[in-house]
Amino acid sequence: MRIRNGIMENCMIAFLCFYHIVLDCGPLLAPENGRVMLNTTTFLSVASYSCNERHVLVGNTVRICLITAQWSGSMPECRLGT
Repeated sequence: MRIRNGIMENCMIAFLCFYHIVLDCGPLLAPENGRVMLNTTTFLSVASYSCNERHVLVGNTVRICLITAQWSGSMPECRLGT
């Protein structure tokens, strides 16, 4: 198996090859006063957001890497709680 120009090539037999595109959504930034946790940035990866103490998450708590190679939703905010 090898990756060439963003395409993974898997040839078990010389005349029978399988190809699939490696979709990568790229890194995500953590919101101010928070963090983002993810293991990979490829198709169907899940990113989880959380906030520091005394802050409340407003927006998406989870984002998914879509087939369009973009993250779902938008980055949430961490607002100071009351």
